[in-house]
Amino acid sequence: MARKLGFIAGLEGSTDTGTPRDGGRSKKARDPYGLVSSVNTAFSNALQDISPDIIDPHGPVDRLEDESSISEDQELLESIRQYGQLVPCLVRRSPDAKGRFQIVYGRRRLKACTMLDIPVKAIVRDLDDEQFVIAQGQENSARRDLSYFEKAMFAAAIEGSGYKRTVIETALNTSKGMVSDYLKVAHGVPDILRTMIGSAPGIGRDNWKSFVVLLAETPNGLERCVQAIRQEDESDSSERRFQRAVSALSKHPTPKTNSPREVQFSGGMVFIKESRRDLIIRIPKGGDQEKFAAWLSAKPDEILTELFRIFELEVTEE
Repeated sequence: MARKLGFIAGLEGSTDTGTPRDGGRSKKARDPYGLVSSVNTAFSNALQDISPDIIDPHGPVDRLEDESSISEDQELLESIRQYGQLVPCLVRRSPDAKGRFQIVYGRRRLKACTMLDIPVKAIVRDLDDEQFVIAQGQENSARRDLSYFEKAMFAAAIEGSGYKRTVIETALNTSKGMVSDYLKVAHGVPDILRTMIGSAPGIGRDNWKSFVVLLAETPNGLERCVQAIRQEDESDSSERRFQRAVSALSKHPTPKTNSPREVQFSGGMVFIKESRRDLIIRIPKGGDQEKFAAWLSAKPDEILTELFRIFELEVTEE
C-alpha cells in the first residue's frame, strides 16, 4: 500500500514543466505518457459529495422568484427526495475562503439538497471569473424553461458586474443584436415592475420590447402599471400580470407627434419617422453622406435582403 501511495504522490508532485538538465529524458521518465496531467485532471473534475454548508452563492442572478419558480422548486425537491440528485451541480473552489466552494450552476439543486439536509453531488472545476460567468450562462442557454425576461436580466447582471458585451454573447451563445435587445429590455423595466411581474415565461422578445417602448412613452406609465397589477386576483400568473400592465398603458396612448427621431452612427446621422402604417428613414445628403445615400439608392434590394437575413437570424434565436 505504501508503494501505491508513493506512486500517486510521485505523480502529483512531478508537475514541473521546466526543461530538464538531461535534455528531456528526465521529463519523459517522470511523466510517462502524460500520466501526471491525466491524474490531476481526473482529481480536479471528479464528481464529489459536498456539504451544502460550504457552498456559497456567487455570480449574476439568473432566475426570478415567483409563483412559477416556487412550484418548480417544490417539484424538484420531491424528485430528489424520491430518486436522489440525478444531475450534478458545477462548483469552483472559492478564491476568497479556503475549504469552501462557489456554485456555478445548479442553484435549485443546491437549494433542494440544503432543505433535505443531504450532500450535494457536484463537479469541481478551477475557473476564473470570466470562465465562471460563461459556464453559468451557457448552462442557462441550454435550459428551455428560462424565460426571455430572465435571460435579459441575466445579461444585465453580467454587464453590471463589469464584463464586456462579448462575454455576454459567449455566455448566452447569442448575437450582438440579441444582447442589445436583452439589455434594452432589462434597463427599460424598473425594479418594482421586475418584482411585481416576475419571469413571465410565456412572453417573448417582441412583446417585451413593445412594452418597454410603451412604458417610456406613456405619461405616468410606471404608476399606471403598478396600480393595475395591484388589482390582480391571487390566482393571476406572471403572464397575466404582464398583460395587466400592458393594458394599463394601452388605455392611455401617448400624444401623436410628427417629429422624426434622430439617429447618430459612425457615418453621420439619419432621421427615422414611425407611424402606425409606415417606417420612414431619411438620409440627409451632404458630405460623405451623399455618397452613402447614392450607394443605398443604387442597390436597395441587396441591402434589404441582407438586413432581412440578420433579422431572421435574431428572431430564430429568440
